[in-house]
Amino acid sequence: MSLNVPIQRTRRGRITALNYSPCGTFLVGGAENGYIWAINPATMIISEDSPLQYSCEKIRQLVFAPDSKLLVFADDEGSVGGQFITFMTNKNLYIQQLPIDGNPFKYMGMFAHPKLLKASRPMKDQLMFCFGEGDHAISMWRMNTVPLIENQKHCGPGLDPFCTLLPVGKLDATSKRC
Repeated sequence: MSLNVPIQRTRRGRITALNYSPCGTFLVGGAENGYIWAINPATMIISEDSPLQYSCEKIRQLVFAPDSKLLVFADDEGSVGGQFITFMTNKNLYIQQLPIDGNPFKYMGMFAHPKLLKASRPMKDQLMFCFGEGDHAISMWRMNTVPLIENQKHCGPGLDPFCTLLPVGKLDATSKRC
């Protein structure tokens, strides 16, 4: 059985991601040009509001929440120069140096908001836009990656970065480990 999805009909890009919702009600797909579409797998009827273009970059992954009420997608747009990604928590924006290996010196907070952050959008030229609860304007931030690169020069390899953060210090932590 094959399905003629809207992406194929309009020639808007190759399918790059596909996922079923945990409840079995939706089959969603993403394309190389940022479009996401949804169909009902039982009836093979395409949702009336799809495809929608959520990004200008290739959709890499689609993941549903366990209750199937939320859909999260990953694309290439969060990367900054190929060496960094940005992410957001409830009140902070962060920049993380790649690869993600747990090193505490490879990420840093860039911005803290007094209330809940609602959305953020990184751009390829090291700018980040965000807004939070109660804001009347959109904030624009320039991401400075120099401190992260400098931290890497001083933190050391392996477990050294973690040991420097211990209350006993790096030297005592490494001598007691042996």
